Amino acid sequence: MSSLSAPASPAPRWLGLVSVVLAAVLFAGKGVLVRMAYQHGADATGLLGIRLALSLPVFAALAWWMGRKAAPLTPVQWTRLISGGILGYHLASWLNFLGLERVEVALERVILFIYPTLLVAWALARGQRSVDKTLVIGLAMTVGGISLTWGDRALAAQADTVGVLLVAASAVAFAASLVINEPDAKALGGIRSTSIAMTAACVTGLVHALVARPSGADLPHGTVLGLGAALAIGATIVPTLLMGLAIEHLGAARTAVAGSIAPALTALLGWATLGEVLGPLGWLGIAATTAGAVVAGRPRGP
Repeated sequence: MSSLSAPASPAPRWLGLVSVVLAAVLFAGKGVLVRMAYQHGADATGLLGIRLALSLPVFAALAWWMGRKAAPLTPVQWTRLISGGILGYHLASWLNFLGLERVEVALERVILFIYPTLLVAWALARGQRSVDKTLVIGLAMTVGGISLTWGDRALAAQADTVGVLLVAASAVAFAASLVINEPDAKALGGIRSTSIAMTAACVTGLVHALVARPSGADLPHGTVLGLGAALAIGATIVPTLLMGLAIEHLGAARTAVAGSIAPALTALLGWATLGEVLGPLGWLGIAATTAGAVVAGRPRGP
């Protein structure tokens, strides 16, 4: 099995870092869009269904296109990709959306980013020799920054226990999916493997939404559909494919830690669009988290 942070040459490393930063920028807007949709009457399951229904044709077409002339997948690869996709992009997303009904976006991002710690801990537990000093230093900086942000009084006041647990469960599910799917991201390429995994997640997520709303009652109005479309394109399709490229070139652990810049971006967006407030400790923590992401994601060597 591939290492969680396998070495790569400097050029692919930089491609991976650029990909994960762009993905973080786009993913940062997800919580804001979800909270805006809730303000217009959406619910977690229905909004997830809209997001995945609109994403399904794109991912299915990409999976078909990328696999036209490629070797067939083995049963093990199919199992990993489907299970990882359902776990990381259906279950994790649903839990995350449920959590966002109870906590604000800055807090949601802070909790969600326990998943890089889980990935590096997993790599260390397996004795992965390529978990190098820069990754561990970057992880320590991000954990410290997240802890500072968590200690901010403005965020602590939002700490609904059920919401926190839902987002934490989402982080665990997402981390597990990255571990499951990493070997195939490296073997098949990030875009192909991600497209297959996301197609599976879109199908099961859409079935979930239809079962939860069998009568089709309370159909969403135009604003919610528009926000769902923005979620599908700008906070699902494009950043998910970028994450696939990043994992292909950086490995899952390094990608996760480098992507820890997302809480800072989300806090800024929450402040700018939803009026969410952070105190000085929160902003200091965000700065430390961002610096740690850059340290973790930078290439080794000259």
